[in-house]
Parts: sequence; C-alpha cells; structure tokens
Amino acid sequence: MTDKIYGMIGLSRKSGNLVLGFDLVKEQIKKKKLYLVIYTSDSSEKGRSNLIQLCDEYDVKYLEHGSKHEIGKILNKLEVSFVGIKDKSMATYIIKQD
Repeated sequence: MTDKIYGMIGLSRKSGNLVLGFDLVKEQIKKKKLYLVIYTSDSSEKGRSNLIQLCDEYDVKYLEHGSKHEIGKILNKLEVSFVGIKDKSMATYIIKQD
C-alpha cells in the first residue's frame, strides 16, 4: 500500500497538484485549494498540530504517512515533512490506500 501512496505523491508533483512545505501548505489550506494534507511521523509536533487545526477549520482531510526522508526521497529533496494535494481524485485515491 505504501508504494501506491508514494507513487501518487510523485504523480501529483509531476502534474502540478502538489504543494511542499509547511508555509505553502498552510497558505493553500486558507485559500481552500487543498483536498488532502499529508504529514510525516517525524514532523514537528507544533507544525503538525497547527496544520491539523487548520484542516479541521477548513474541512480538509489529513493523514500521517512515512518519514521526512522517505517523502523527500520521492520528491528529490533531502527531507519533506508536509505536503498538500490539490487534486480531488488524487486525494481520494490516497485516502483509500491509507
């Protein structure tokens, strides 16, 4: 199952439907542009709780998946703690795989 979620994260990036990093994810939640927020198990507690609170406020789904290193590796970055999915069907697919 994990490979399917990582695959969809990579596909989301290629299609321009992925937002990386705390600040951009937070901004896109407030603009109501995201359908799903994914945070890693080793993301900061403060950042995680802030985004979860925003997701609840703006009715955005969220889930915990993988580590900073694993998500970063997929996206050719060193570490990535927070990503947002802008496409509804991609978000739905990822939620079903979790």
